[in-house]
Amino acid sequence: MAGAQASVLLAYHRNDLNLIKAVDARHRIGIAQGIIMQRYHLDATQSFSVLRRLSQQLNQKLSDIAGYVVDNQALPPTPGPPAPGPPAPGPPGEIGSPEIRHR
Repeated sequence: MAGAQASVLLAYHRNDLNLIKAVDARHRIGIAQGIIMQRYHLDATQSFSVLRRLSQQLNQKLSDIAGYVVDNQALPPTPGPPAPGPPAPGPPGEIGSPEIRHR
């Protein structure tokens, strides 16, 4: 009987912890939405869409993206196209390779 009661208490405790985590995550998301709304002049729906898109792009939990926004007062960096630069040299003997250009 005591084992059954202990397992029920443990289940209630886990539910309480999960509820606290969920409320905390929702609070961080709301704060992040407010930061985005103020900075970029968006409404609540648009700011949530920004968080959702970043979450999908970066493959991170939305609450983690919101935490970044709250902590840094900025959106997280997103991967972009590679920086422009000189073309990579081709194999030796190919037109445009260093051996051909400098002969």
